[in-house]
Amino acid sequence: MVLSPTQNSQKFIINFYRRNSGVNLTVLSGVRSAKDRIGNT
Repeated sequence: MVLSPTQNSQKFIINFYRRNSGVNLTVLSGVRSAKDRIGNT
């Protein structure tokens, strides 16, 4: 079975996020709080 490039990259991204979900959650919350800070100024 040959995957198209988009399907392949989607799978890779999903696996990557699963593996790094703890890190990504920290990064996402950091980005959110940074956005809040920017929005509040």
